[in-house]
Amino acid sequence: MGFYTNSTVPTTEDGVATVKAADRPDKKHSSAENRRKELAKPLVRQGVDATLKSGQTWRTEIQFDPVHAASEDGAGVECTVLGPDHPCGSKPDSSNIRVCPNRHALDSFGDYRKGHLLNETLGGPGTDTRNLTAIPAKTNAAMSTGMEDTLKALVNEQRAWIYYRAKVTHAQSSNTAKWYAKKISCQWWELKADGTGQPVQVPSTKGTAVFDIPDPVEYQSDKKGAAGFGVTIANKTGAADKKDDATAEAAVAWNSIVLRNWDYVKKLKDALGVAEPMVAELKQTTETSAAEKVGAELVDAIATPPSPAEEGGFTWLETHLKALEADKSLAPDKDLRARLHEYATERKKRIAGVLTVTEGLLKTHVPTSATSYLDKIQKLLVKSDPLAVYSGLIEQCLRRLDALVKEKQELEKDKASLTTERDKLKQEKEAVTKERDEMEVRDAEHRAGSMSPKSVYDLDAEIHPEQHKQDKPGSRKRVKDAAKDTSDSRKNQRLILGKKPTQSAEVLSKALHAIRRALDNKSLDRLPAAFTKLNDAAPTLHFSVNWYLTDPSGVADDFVSSMIHGFAAQEKTEDQFMAYLVGMKEIPEFATAFSSAGGQQ
Repeated sequence: MGFYTNSTVPTTEDGVATVKAADRPDKKHSSAENRRKELAKPLVRQGVDATLKSGQTWRTEIQFDPVHAASEDGAGVECTVLGPDHPCGSKPDSSNIRVCPNRHALDSFGDYRKGHLLNETLGGPGTDTRNLTAIPAKTNAAMSTGMEDTLKALVNEQRAWIYYRAKVTHAQSSNTAKWYAKKISCQWWELKADGTGQPVQVPSTKGTAVFDIPDPVEYQSDKKGAAGFGVTIANKTGAADKKDDATAEAAVAWNSIVLRNWDYVKKLKDALGVAEPMVAELKQTTETSAAEKVGAELVDAIATPPSPAEEGGFTWLETHLKALEADKSLAPDKDLRARLHEYATERKKRIAGVLTVTEGLLKTHVPTSATSYLDKIQKLLVKSDPLAVYSGLIEQCLRRLDALVKEKQELEKDKASLTTERDKLKQEKEAVTKERDEMEVRDAEHRAGSMSPKSVYDLDAEIHPEQHKQDKPGSRKRVKDAAKDTSDSRKNQRLILGKKPTQSAEVLSKALHAIRRALDNKSLDRLPAAFTKLNDAAPTLHFSVNWYLTDPSGVADDFVSSMIHGFAAQEKTEDQFMAYLVGMKEIPEFATAFSSAGGQQ
């Protein structure tokens, strides 16, 4: 369990969690190179979860440091949480020179052992160099009696949860070029649940142990192994192997925890099924105990638990897929495809790592059958994907997501088309507006150029009253300039084009309406006052008449229009019409009314 969770393999677009033979690391690199690359990465192992007596669920979290580059010894391990749910450990293979090779390099200097940094009964593997350091037998015994017995009693017997850290200091021999472990420093303390259920240190439970190791040359010269060794143990107050009352405690023991995790048990069972033929073959040429030991290492490797990333991905996917299965109306999460890809990638990493380890074991112990066994292991690992039961639902969800993506693309396409059409219409509108404005400017310029001098004079007086007072001869130029008015309101342009009544036109309209009301009501006594209003309109009467004659929108009322347009039909000049309006003697009804009013104007 717990091997090579950080291995790297190629990733395909569909994320299928398979490792083809051509993808195996040995096809591109040597086994030794693959092993060095793997050992240069941390190794993560986890427990199977356990419930505390207080109700929380904790899990053992172990991380082994990359090996020491020069010696290829284990360099350290940290267990942020170590409890009775820890994975199975294993004994070291003392004869395999690929596991903790420095022990074999130091053999000539004395009795060296492959020492666990995390004891096998606490989940420390004996098949991975990252947990093994070459140390003298005396140091190995001192670690067991001085520290490991205490930790085993706390975790395995009393179900306690602890923090543990071991760090190796390496040095180069003063008399040889060989590297060796000069010191191993360890510390631990008991854990309890805080207010949020998270593990924190129990006060006054810290223990430390420092193991000093002599230079290999000194160790060789002193066959009794007395010189250069040092052991410093500092335990907590009271019995070191008795947990504090506040320390978190698992509800059940280690063996019950494992048995209750059926997925883990099944994984071990499947691994045993693959390993048994190899063990049987190996027993024909090797001692039974040695063959079974290799088989245990193979099972341990095959049953490697998923990395946190793989397990987290599976948990998310399983939760989401179960929800989709229960409620068909739910839409698949937009990140489903990416999550599947990430999960498949992490799973492929684990499978590739397992194949690297198992291949080494097989080629060492059963080389002639190694390829056949390796293919069986690969098929077992690929087949054991827990998401396989959701394959139909996954395929259906991915089709739905593809349909949604396609629909979104069509909507985006329609939106882009509408935007293009809108922009086109906007451009056309701008072109029409520009053309209209240019036309109105031309019309206004033409009107300004064809107006009578008197009309130009009166209009300039209205548009530019101050300038008109100071420069009356410049009226036409100013009116022509006003014809080019391009402001938003285009007030001056509309005046010139006759689309807006001038003040003088309004005065004329009021005067004519006063006369009409006097006639309609037979109120002849009001006619003199009405004619007085008409006289007030006389100074600009010619421009007012011009506006009424050219009004394109029929703003003038029927009475005024009939009078002015009727006169215009007689083809008389504008000046004549103004004179007649002032005198009113050429219009019968006005003349009669005027006479009846007393002949006064």
